[in-house]
Amino acid sequence: PAAQLVAAAPSRPRPPRLRLEVAYSLFAFPLGGAVEHGVAVAARYERRLLAVGLGIDALTPLSARAGDVTAAVHTIPIVATAGVVFRGRWVDAAVDGAGEVIVVLVDPTDTAGQVRGQRTAEPALGIRAAAALHLGAIVRFYLRASLFGVLSGERYLVDGTPLVDLSRLQAGGEAGLAVALW
Repeated sequence: PAAQLVAAAPSRPRPPRLRLEVAYSLFAFPLGGAVEHGVAVAARYERRLLAVGLGIDALTPLSARAGDVTAAVHTIPIVATAGVVFRGRWVDAAVDGAGEVIVVLVDPTDTAGQVRGQRTAEPALGIRAAAALHLGAIVRFYLRASLFGVLSGERYLVDGTPLVDLSRLQAGGEAGLAVALW
């Protein structure tokens, strides 16, 4: 019999594993009435169904006033995540457990010059959920929501009057782009 030539089926390209994410970020401490926004940058490594990530946010400072004291409150969330990714043809979804350290810098000023600044690191644990729309082979547009319980957050007081409350609960959201690097 004559030999038959059979063409090999084209192999599927390996999905990208390392992504760089850049997003508009919004954080709120709903029990304290504080809201911040800014830019989030993160790296995310995905392999099959599992994913890990590390990110940091640059947020605008809160401005708070109590009596004669005015303070600029800077928060810098640093987040580490681990979770699962569900991939579809046009849309991906992810659910992550997350640990966060919120670096808080309180820079107060008053007319008498009797207040001092404070720097703390506040740990938090939470969950994040995201959905990503494929815009091409390497670019995704994503939306992410998060909810954290702040483990040892502070209520900053001036003579017993609350200046800003960053304790107990933190909610957040992101809208951004994820680009495959590798």
